[in-house]
Amino acid sequence: MSLLGDAVTARDTAGRLVNLTNASSSSGRAATTVNDTVLQAAVADASAEFKTKAGVTFDGTDAQHLQIAVPGVWAFLALWKGQEGAKDQMAKFVESCEDFRATGANSRIVPAAANVRNADGSQREPYFDDSRFRDLSPVPPPSDLET
Repeated sequence: MSLLGDAVTARDTAGRLVNLTNASSSSGRAATTVNDTVLQAAVADASAEFKTKAGVTFDGTDAQHLQIAVPGVWAFLALWKGQEGAKDQMAKFVESCEDFRATGANSRIVPAAANVRNADGSQREPYFDDSRFRDLSPVPPPSDLET
């Protein structure tokens, strides 16, 4: 099983995962084991959604990724099962991914403008090109060897 699947299984309480991964039985007998096929499908979907919304590939060794993705797996399972509140869980998962994208390690500062022109279309000049600096010329200091 994947790291994310193991993390979800480790956080299972009171057989919730057994209920979410198994269809209702018409025979009246309740399932007693986790359906790994359904769980892995939810893990794959949550990982893909994480990559899409968070902008990075899910890493099962990163605690922040696990903190976001585990509830995402629960949200997918609840959504597929048709449980009440599943859409809210999914919305929280997507919001967490988007927040991670905005504040995570892969977020970058993007310049506000990609050109060096002023609003009126004229070209901006660097500060040191100001007229008060025109009389200055860069001359290296004399060395001790020159005599």
